[in-house]
Amino acid sequence: QTELLLLSALQSASLRWTGVSYLRIAMFTPALEYLAKAKALAEIEDLQIETAKILKASGDAYFGLGEFQTALQYYRESLRLLEGTEEGSERAAALMSIAGAHKEQRGFNQARIYFEHALAAYKHAGNTVGVRKALIGVAEMYAEQDRFDMALELLFATIDISAQDATQLEKAQAYLAIGEVYCRAERTDKAIDYLLRAEKALQETQAMTHQAKVYELLTQCYKSKGDTE
Repeated sequence: QTELLLLSALQSASLRWTGVSYLRIAMFTPALEYLAKAKALAEIEDLQIETAKILKASGDAYFGLGEFQTALQYYRESLRLLEGTEEGSERAAALMSIAGAHKEQRGFNQARIYFEHALAAYKHAGNTVGVRKALIGVAEMYAEQDRFDMALELLFATIDISAQDATQLEKAQAYLAIGEVYCRAERTDKAIDYLLRAEKALQETQAMTHQAKVYELLTQCYKSKGDTE
């Protein structure tokens, strides 16, 4: 029985990671197909933590499709399953995702609250990578309130925190966020500088959603400078 349970857990995790792999190259429909198979298997065996991870990944797929309310429902259900467990970083990730969904629906106050909850959870778990991500989220909410100096202070702090062990994607996320704040503050040359840094860092990744955002913001910046070409 124990061996069968372990096999089911491995099969479910394999299906989940296949779905996550499709997520990372922005192929959201096949991602959802694999995640649905993973969820069905995890629920049969009552694999609570695995189900929570699958729900979170499914929310990410709907988020990528622009269905933010549906994504929010998946994120909340994932968080519910993680409450009371020792999965601190997973719980923090669910809080981050809820914050992101609120942000996309322009619920900035709710988003800030969840980003701050995620920041506290990541700190408690000793997860430096998560702390950086949560700080970026809080900074973005300051930017939405046109508090650009405060936003930039937090974003530069994310670069300083354990800069030695940051991956190219993590560096790119920080550069992208800084570039976006400078863009919103109409400091176009500074924005272009950091967005180009983000573009360079992203060349070594397959983070297409981030790449798309860089090009979207660069387009806005060059347009504001009158550089049509």
